[in-house]
Amino acid sequence: MKITNASKLPDIIEDWANYDAYQRGNADYTTTELIKPPYMLDLERRHKDDIEVDVAELTWRLSGQAKHYIFQIIAQQNPERYIAEQRYTMAVAGVTISGMGDLIDLEEPETLYDYKETKVWKEILGDSEEWTQQANINAFLARNIANIDIKRLVNIVILKDWAVRSAFRDHSYPQNPIRAWPLELWDQNKTLQFIQQRVALHKSIGNGAPPAICSPKERWAKPSRWAVMKQGRKSAVKLFDSGQEATLWIAEQSDQKILSLAERSAEDTRCLFYCDVRKICPHGREVIQNAK
Repeated sequence: MKITNASKLPDIIEDWANYDAYQRGNADYTTTELIKPPYMLDLERRHKDDIEVDVAELTWRLSGQAKHYIFQIIAQQNPERYIAEQRYTMAVAGVTISGMGDLIDLEEPETLYDYKETKVWKEILGDSEEWTQQANINAFLARNIANIDIKRLVNIVILKDWAVRSAFRDHSYPQNPIRAWPLELWDQNKTLQFIQQRVALHKSIGNGAPPAICSPKERWAKPSRWAVMKQGRKSAVKLFDSGQEATLWIAEQSDQKILSLAERSAEDTRCLFYCDVRKICPHGREVIQNAK
């Protein structure tokens, strides 16, 4: 990966971005890689020297690393209770996989924690599918390699765009910028079957199968929608899946003269903002071009 510095940030920031202390272990797949879309991972591996990321795009990685470092120091003060940043590697489904939970609390009930930073929308939508997959694979490794019977999975989540004013005005809005987010704990068989399915998907590309672009779900695709806007108001009054539905609704309103329609285009959010190979992937390049 090539790090650029288009904003001419100080050298210390660029030096940090080029410093990589991450140790993935001697494995075919890490937990994070295993749950990635196969097409994305294939492009990352084949074009690892061609990927360009600007240092400014890595800003939140800095706070994430700082958070892990601080919690690791605290955990090391009580080694009989906490296991911090321990990587486990295991042969499964004909490959080796490795994973590292951020913290294991050995006090009953034994809990595997992971630290996450995300946006408020994830909390509002309750979107934890990939977190659940990642946590269960890491718990599977801890059980089978270290004989730790994980009984709970919890992510410690920091909402990086949380606004105190929104929390004060809207009680449906997250009321705190940090929370403990419980995740579903799978049994051993379900986790093993999931690992086997993911390995098979990734291997299918390596075995010469023509790569298919990521699915709409993997691209975090949002369908186009129609927003009813009101004069003097910035946010939509109501959202509709079709322009016809929206037009009919407006026709029934007493204040229709100050209402208007605005189309919100479909968006592949991951391709547009959160994929390192978006400038290499043909679909990613198309998404970026269409958004300009």
